Parts: sequence; structure tokens; C-alpha cells
Amino acid sequence: MTLNRTPLQLKHRDSINTVMINVLIAAIPALCWSVYVFGPRSLSICLVSVISAALCQIIGDILLFRRLRADISSAVTGVLVGMAMPVSAPLWLPAIASAFAIVAAKVLSGGTGANIFNPAAMGVCFSYLAFTEHMTAFTKPFATLSPFYIELPEEMLDAARTVTSVDNMRSGIVDPTCISEELYGLVPGSIGTVSALMLVIGLVYLLLTRTVHFNSTLTFLLVYMLLSVTLCYADYEPTQFMELQLVSGNLAFVFVFMLNDYITTPTTSMGRLIFAVIAAALIYAVRAFGMVDYSEYFAVLLLNVLAPVIEKRTYPTVFGSHVRKAL
Repeated sequence: MTLNRTPLQLKHRDSINTVMINVLIAAIPALCWSVYVFGPRSLSICLVSVISAALCQIIGDILLFRRLRADISSAVTGVLVGMAMPVSAPLWLPAIASAFAIVAAKVLSGGTGANIFNPAAMGVCFSYLAFTEHMTAFTKPFATLSPFYIELPEEMLDAARTVTSVDNMRSGIVDPTCISEELYGLVPGSIGTVSALMLVIGLVYLLLTRTVHFNSTLTFLLVYMLLSVTLCYADYEPTQFMELQLVSGNLAFVFVFMLNDYITTPTTSMGRLIFAVIAAALIYAVRAFGMVDYSEYFAVLLLNVLAPVIEKRTYPTVFGSHVRKAL
């Protein structure tokens, strides 16, 4: 069952470029922090990802005889794909991931506004399945990694490689002393996901510009916090486990930039609330019982499938429509 998706301009009071610019601005704090923690290679990866996404969008439109538009949504996809990569990723990986995201999720589906799946989530999931070793090579903060190496030498990776707090949580280990480090972003992880505080700053900006909705945002957080406290799967204080859940891994990044997408999520008020509850439950489940790394992105794709169904069931019925159908 699918629902005809309306253009983004009809789903939001602002134009598509205004929305996308707001998303890019919201990503700046996390990206700048990643440059501080991981060095300029973070920018190299994101730049390659953006260039690949933009070129694939242009080439795809030309080959399918579509009108070229001043649409920066491909740049947003490139930035989000790049920020989801570990800083140790070879430079060809974000190029391939962004190309797959644009071609599979946008070009072949009819372009911006017609895609069912979140393009960035598709690119990340594809990269994880095809290049797991590169996508899970997380490195220590402040490790010196050259921004110009196409692929980092193995000895350099071995010296900088480490495990994340999400790996430890799945093993039943919760270190309360690292909660503040996870919040500020002094931990290993993907480029744009290490600092929950920087992502919160981006979220506040999106809320102030009304790019995302407050009610669904609060609903997701409350449901996820409740699940974390009541279904704690690590042998530690439930409230500290909940705090670590919120600030670690890809949760904050996915929540801010992918669960509020106007194209791949419901647009009705009730639909957004239902979607937020299901999203919180599903993401908690996959983090607890699914794969350790990048499980949140696979949950996003499953939620994208549910979004048209939720929207159709919660779309307001026009007065008198049942009478017309009977006639």
C-alpha cells in the first residue's frame, strides 16, 4: 500500500531550498566539532560525498530527460552520508555511498519529493552491508589521520582503532564516567554523531525555524526514555543507562536529521505522533537486539515503509466524502 506523496512545497510553508538550507545549517555544529576531534579528514570525506551526490543528481536528471533545478537536496544527502562515516573510511567509500543514495532513492523513484526511502539512510545501509570492515573501523579522538590519503595505511588504522560505548553496552558494560564524554563528543564514532550536544544545538535551530515539529520530537524522546528505564538490558542503574542511550551511537543523529524528513515521514499531526511512538520502540529494539553498529539506519528504512500507511490512516476525512462515495 502506498500513498501518493505531495511535493515538499505542499508539506511545508517554506520552499524546498529553505528547508534544505535549514538542515545544512543545523549540521554545521556537529561537523565543526568533528573537525576539532578527528581533524580535517572529516571535511575531506564530507566534501567527496557532496560532490558525488550532486554529480549523480545532475547526470541522472540529464539521462532521464528531466529539467535541471536549483535543488540543494542532493548536497544535504551528501553531507548526511559523509557525517555517518567513520573518519578512517577510504575516500572512495563516501563517493560510492552517495551515488547509491541518489540513484537508488531519488533518481529512479522520480526525483525529490517522490522518494519513499530516506536517501542518506539508504546510502549508509548499503555501505555497511557492502563494506562492513571500513564502516566499523572507529578510531580514537584526536588521532592523526591524513586528509589526503585515498585509503589509510593499515598500520595507521591499527594504532588508532578502538571500540565504542555502544559495543560495550551490548556486552552489558555501562561506564557512567563516559556519559559526559559522549555528550560533548570526546569519544570514537562516526564523523557527525560523536557529539550529542552539537546535535542538540542543531535540533534547537530546526525547532526554532519550525523545520521540525515540537510535539513529535517530545513524543519520541519521552517514549525512548521510558523504554530505556523500564527495559534496561545492561547490568547498571537504569537512569544512567537511559542517559548513555540518548547520547551515544547514531541515535541523536538519526533522530535529528532522518526522523523529521518531510518526504519519508507522515505529515498529519496524529500521524507524526504515531510515527514517533513506533520509531522510538523500533529503534530501541534494533539497538538492543539487532546489529551493534548502524542499526538505527535500517530502522529508518523500515519506518519509511510504514509512513504512507500511517499517513493514509490518519488523514482527515473531508466532510461529506462518504455520501459522495455512496452515490
